[in-house]
Amino acid sequence: MSSLLDTGASLSIIDRNLLHALGGTVTGQTMPVSGLGSAMSYEWCTIPVLIDGRDERGNAIGVECILDVNVLEASAPGLCLGQDFISTHGVTIQARRGITALEVKNRILTFAVHDRLPSPYAKQAELCVLRDVVVPARSHAWVPVDYVYMNERLLSFDTAVNKDAPRPSEHHSGN
Repeated sequence: MSSLLDTGASLSIIDRNLLHALGGTVTGQTMPVSGLGSAMSYEWCTIPVLIDGRDERGNAIGVECILDVNVLEASAPGLCLGQDFISTHGVTIQARRGITALEVKNRILTFAVHDRLPSPYAKQAELCVLRDVVVPARSHAWVPVDYVYMNERLLSFDTAVNKDAPRPSEHHSGN
């Protein structure tokens, strides 16, 4: 099962229906959750999360992490891993390499990052960084990127097939 690694979320959350489908039960108190409109957390629970990745030698390995999550009704990503998970496990995102690394029991585990947008906008979205940047947990940094802005009537990236495909409206490089 995929999950969303959200560097902007303070807390990890799970969809209530997903929790029940996985056989989990809620505990704790209901509390308001800011940043999600008027969402209320339906209590919280502790769940085991199994992460499949690769160790320092490239061997396939699965590591179990115990995680406290807030339970929300209709949470679109299903499972969202926030800063509580990111900082506890020393998670780093290496966008240029397309991997994420985390520390578990004094071992470094890496796994592939998949970033997708619904069609027709992108088959697989890419973040093109100009150089690697390490952003520690609970902090922010300018990240140099290179991107092209396309207007909303994009039908195809192949202009040979689609003569009416829009041209880049704006190109930006820098911080």
